[in-house]
Amino acid sequence: STTFSYQTAGGLDNSPHVYVAGNFDILRYNTPFAGFSTADTGYTISTFFKADSTTNGLNGNYSIGTALLPDANSVMGQNTTGTAYLTAQVSAQATPAGTPTQYVVNLRSWNGSSYIITSSSNVFTLTKGNWCKLTTTYKLTGSDTFSATITIDDFGADGTSSPTRVITYNSTSLSNSSILNADQLWVSLKTGAPVGCGTNALDDLTISLYPDPAIAERQFPSDAGFTDVTLPPYNAAGDGVTDDTAAIQQAINDHTGVIYLPNGTYKVSDRLVFKDTSGNWACFRMIQGQSRDKTIIKLADQCVGFMDANAPKAVLYTASQNTWNPETGSGDQAFMNSICNLTVDAGCGNAGAIGIDYLASNQGTIRDVLIHSSDPAGLGKFGLSTTRSVGPCLIKNLEIRGFDIGWNASGGTLNITAENITLSDQAIYGILNDNMELVIANLVSDNTVPAIHDQSGSIYGNPSVLVLNHAQLRGGASGNYAIESTGNIYLRDVFTSGYYVNAVRHKGVDLIGPYYADVAKPDAKYLSDAPVDTLNLPEEITPQLWDTDLSHWVSVGQPNGTDDTSSIQSAINNAPLGSTLYFPYGTYKVSDTITIGSHIRHVVGMMSTIRVASNHTFTSSSNPKPVFLIQTPSDSINATVLENLFVRMAGITGATAFVDASSKPLTLRNIMIYCYGGAYNNTGTGKLFLEDFAAHGQNGDRVICNNQLVWARQLNVEAGYSTTKPMVENNGSVMWILGFKTERTATFLATTNGMSQVLGAYHLVNSVDPGVPAYTCANSQVSLTFATNGNNPSLNPPQIFDNYLSRTGTGLQTLYLPRSETYGRYGSSSNYQREMMLVNSQ
Repeated sequence: STTFSYQTAGGLDNSPHVYVAGNFDILRYNTPFAGFSTADTGYTISTFFKADSTTNGLNGNYSIGTALLPDANSVMGQNTTGTAYLTAQVSAQATPAGTPTQYVVNLRSWNGSSYIITSSSNVFTLTKGNWCKLTTTYKLTGSDTFSATITIDDFGADGTSSPTRVITYNSTSLSNSSILNADQLWVSLKTGAPVGCGTNALDDLTISLYPDPAIAERQFPSDAGFTDVTLPPYNAAGDGVTDDTAAIQQAINDHTGVIYLPNGTYKVSDRLVFKDTSGNWACFRMIQGQSRDKTIIKLADQCVGFMDANAPKAVLYTASQNTWNPETGSGDQAFMNSICNLTVDAGCGNAGAIGIDYLASNQGTIRDVLIHSSDPAGLGKFGLSTTRSVGPCLIKNLEIRGFDIGWNASGGTLNITAENITLSDQAIYGILNDNMELVIANLVSDNTVPAIHDQSGSIYGNPSVLVLNHAQLRGGASGNYAIESTGNIYLRDVFTSGYYVNAVRHKGVDLIGPYYADVAKPDAKYLSDAPVDTLNLPEEITPQLWDTDLSHWVSVGQPNGTDDTSSIQSAINNAPLGSTLYFPYGTYKVSDTITIGSHIRHVVGMMSTIRVASNHTFTSSSNPKPVFLIQTPSDSINATVLENLFVRMAGITGATAFVDASSKPLTLRNIMIYCYGGAYNNTGTGKLFLEDFAAHGQNGDRVICNNQLVWARQLNVEAGYSTTKPMVENNGSVMWILGFKTERTATFLATTNGMSQVLGAYHLVNSVDPGVPAYTCANSQVSLTFATNGNNPSLNPPQIFDNYLSRTGTGLQTLYLPRSETYGRYGSSSNYQREMMLVNSQ
């Protein structure tokens, strides 16, 4: 249940791609197809390879697929008894040496005794020496039958040209029951010669298990409570000709919740803004497209108001309720603002266009979105702008093509977490960061200009903070740096190519490159008896589910206004195995625990709110009851996913939002919580994935993880004013956090008998007991990157910590990281705002 990228040749990718020869055993997983149904989109494997020829004109086979092997020492590809595999096979045809090579593509399988193959007459030509990308999506079509969609794209001789589709092959189905037990994912490159000969290549291998959210189209049952802009009274045409500005804007004005755009091209001629029917700035809205590539909001070409680069204007503009500024809609109450599964096209001739000017607070996301300029010269001011005190929020699976600057993050004092960001063809910078804390994982930039320009404090005076975890910054001009920074940076596993060899310039100093494995500026510090390495915890991708067969969706019914507990629980108890449970948009009141039973695979909240009923039983502050109790799902269900819910049990100290009793993975995604008895704790041992998860009840919305594996992306916890209870507790767990924001007092994260790796934390401290450590490490190991804001020593009590980390352990001396040994964000030891770009302790 993961996506991963595999880098060959030790990971040093100093050219566009890496040459590798022979056969490769990549990674083993347990039963990749277990739990699949025919409704799933399957999983995708893709890899680059180089079209080449040996002297006899044969190129051998390029195969990607799954394998069932009898033991860990078996060599994949050996057609022996007990072995089974399913593969997309590209086979070379005999042609004269030195000519373009002809190939045939098919779906091929071995069932332990014989080959099974789909017939294919799809002969095609690849140009010798060019880099190509082979992508295969495998799908279960019956109880033991499979099919595949296989595509090949040509990226030219250097591997960076715009791709040309060579072939798309939709295979017929083949039957192989053994594949249902396949336990190994693999890539095979057969050179037609002994292993180690030839110049076949493998690079940028990506394997995506379970339905890819960017592939599965988002559709909902008709009673799910969303607003379809193409239906009356709005009647947007989506034909690319009719001006749909007024129709979409009216739908946004009239409704909170999900504003749905089916596939189509929606021509607009003015800015779409988050406002209500009274013209006030508003939030609690999600612009949801049916699919990224087929739902397009397109700005009219040479559109009045968008052509002046000195007066930029956004196509899509989100805002805050109770705004600070009536002109801009700025504020810190831009709750649950989201934009998902669509494309924003800035049109042609619109030099002042901004694709999305985004504002979200605490919980909100941009997900599976493409922002591009269809102008031949890439005209446009910014693809994405986050300049109005944005955050915390999550930006995931975002691609930006063109514009002067791909992402403008100039302004604001908070943090943004981003993952899977792709930038290309910018004119000035890929990303401009001024003043913000940006936490980015998996950044790919194809640009001649700097990928990131990270400057310090020209807006509000706060130095910028950049945390970059895994990046490929390629294609640069030799006279440019990949990263220019005068702020504070932490670079982990960053590849550069095409730029200066020493591709990162920090405060006038060139950092030795071109690969940056683990670099912190200011330098890392250690709180241990000896220097220790940075934690390198495994990074699993959040399981994501989407069943496109709406007959599998089960409604909890419409809210009744008094107590919906029994109707919700009845819907769960009577749901067929593998169901998606949905809450039609509204406010539901509950009086007792809702148990998510073993038949439920996915819960879609539709941005609904859960409140307490007047006759509720959440009365014990000393022993809070769960609002949602998650049980272990049935054997055929691999994971449980809950998303898009607001659990608002404000003032109720006897209620914990989620208690996880499952032994299987649980995903909590796009969740906002006010629940004074706690946000999450567990009695089960299943993996936990938190994504865009905000708990801010101000009085105890704590996250407690016991003896489990935890991955969190954009974790926002505001646990109140108690100095005796940490906001997040790691009790015997392995916890990886990408983007962590806290507010108010108390220890931020207490790690006991566990491991915690925090990549990019932002702590807004309102008041504090100076004797309480910001972080604790007890019989544990931690690696931390964090910055603080607010710590004002002149207040009473002072907003400042005496110690930012304490280390204790059996038989060990207690060690502290005092304030005097942390760095001032402004470069002076007297600064009350502090930062540590890396501190390791064990």
